[in-house]
Amino acid sequence: MNKQQHWQDKYQTDSFDKVSWYQKEPTLSLNLIKKYANPNDNILDAGAGASYLVDNLLENSFQNITLLDISQTALDITKNRINNDKVKFIAQDILEFNANNKYNLWHDRAVFHFVKNEKNQQKYLDIVFNALTENGIFILATFDPKGPKECSNLEVSPYNLDKLKNILNNRFKLLETKQETHMTPKNKEQLFNYFILQKL
Repeated sequence: MNKQQHWQDKYQTDSFDKVSWYQKEPTLSLNLIKKYANPNDNILDAGAGASYLVDNLLENSFQNITLLDISQTALDITKNRINNDKVKFIAQDILEFNANNKYNLWHDRAVFHFVKNEKNQQKYLDIVFNALTENGIFILATFDPKGPKECSNLEVSPYNLDKLKNILNNRFKLLETKQETHMTPKNKEQLFNYFILQKL
């Protein structure tokens, strides 16, 4: 099964509010975006799925939001929920994404730890770098090494700061880190690391 079909099936068979990564209130992501971006900035949420982050951004007056996900089904759930024709929806594999616009901030809580081999990891970082404006912000959240070893039946690559620094290749500087203990709908703890980076 290819990646797209895997995630299509996931959103077609599981209720979006029962998946392990579901957050009704994505507080940390929202607070970081509010800290590093203005309401008129171009924001991209990579691996947006059916996340409520966009709902919260709209409630906080953010107007230029792009949601990128490999699953059209997931994006359709969000599109029907928010009913906002200003939000842009892109159904595409991130590794094939070629940005037509420049983004002031790129947010990813869902994708990077699924990118397994070094070649694709570098390709992903190249895509982010090229999509960001000068001094643009990259908010990257991944599982901590003490967190899950797989998600949605797929193996993940967890990151701590030292591991991440080894692959950034001087394209980004670190502004700060945060850690979050996410409680899944089944009341299991998942440890996430947030890395707030700035394009050099």
